[in-house]
Amino acid sequence: MGSVILHLSNGEKIEMADSLEEFKDEYLDEKGYFKFGYIEIELNDIKGEPSFLVFTDQIVAVLEEK
Repeated sequence: MGSVILHLSNGEKIEMADSLEEFKDEYLDEKGYFKFGYIEIELNDIKGEPSFLVFTDQIVAVLEEK
């Protein structure tokens, strides 16, 4: 299973443990648009760990790394 890299407009990159298919299922509608105006990302995928929001208008590319 690969991971998804979000490229943000400020040059930052965020790696998510999801595959591209999982990302599409969770965050995109049937037309390929984001379902919500943000994505909540939990650090280290551990309950109680801090999380942060990435607003979808800051995302310029979504790439799968295998």
